[in-house]
Amino acid sequence: MIEIPPRVTACIPSYNSEKFIERTLQSINNQTYENFRVLISDDCSTDNTVTLIRSFIKNDDRFTLFEQKKNLGWINNLNFLLEKATSQGKYLFILPHDDCIDFDYIKKLTRVLEDNQTAVLSFSDMEVFHFRGKTIMTCQGLHGIENKIDRMRKMLNREKRWWLAYRGIVRSEVVRTVIPLQKNLFGHKEYSMDWIWLIKLSLYGKFIRVPETLYTKYFGDNNISYQFKHTSWNYLGNVFTGSKALWHSPLTFYEQLTFQKMIFVLIVKRLIIVSGMSTAVKWLKAKMET
Repeated sequence: MIEIPPRVTACIPSYNSEKFIERTLQSINNQTYENFRVLISDDCSTDNTVTLIRSFIKNDDRFTLFEQKKNLGWINNLNFLLEKATSQGKYLFILPHDDCIDFDYIKKLTRVLEDNQTAVLSFSDMEVFHFRGKTIMTCQGLHGIENKIDRMRKMLNREKRWWLAYRGIVRSEVVRTVIPLQKNLFGHKEYSMDWIWLIKLSLYGKFIRVPETLYTKYFGDNNISYQFKHTSWNYLGNVFTGSKALWHSPLTFYEQLTFQKMIFVLIVKRLIIVSGMSTAVKWLKAKMET
């Protein structure tokens, strides 16, 4: 008897992506892993995106296109996809409309999760194209951390290149417990929401890094990340939202106390920077050491 591999569902939120959507879809179509489905939700594109998608997925029942009647915005559009994807298969992943995956991406990341039942997410290294050229990025600091508090400490302190894990494959059963994605309480509503997504996922198990470059990220003028302003107001809105998300998580009293204390320290540090006291603190520390 031939064993059927677990189904993996890709979630693609699209908007005005006529310049690159075919490249993204082709990267999925080229997968060596066979049991996958693709859910695409177009958020009222005003260019040729929908026409290109329809043409590409024609007569291929692995791909499903949803056309929104009104513009939902990135978070709501993604929530729509995640809600549907959690009932489609064992694993899922988010693929922005301008990124690409290696032909072995699904096969290798899924195998890692099958071999590590206590892991909730697997991710790879990343090739990044931006205005400076091409860079290979890795995030080793989030790999294989067994202890929940240690994982959370890494995530709350925004381990170097933590966002690479957002481009990984996740267990659908865990995603059901952490959706919907939430908008920030204040500041830019969508600023760094992948951070909160990963914080919530890290409560349920470890992340596994596959030390191969299986994902390609393109930073262009229309990239959502480039539209964010990294202001203290946006940062604080993001941190307060993360704090609220943790209050509604299944944590023990000790864990709540530990994590909220970490968040309080982050807030105080940022307020010191905003108030201009950081220079005075450094000066005072230098004086005390002399």
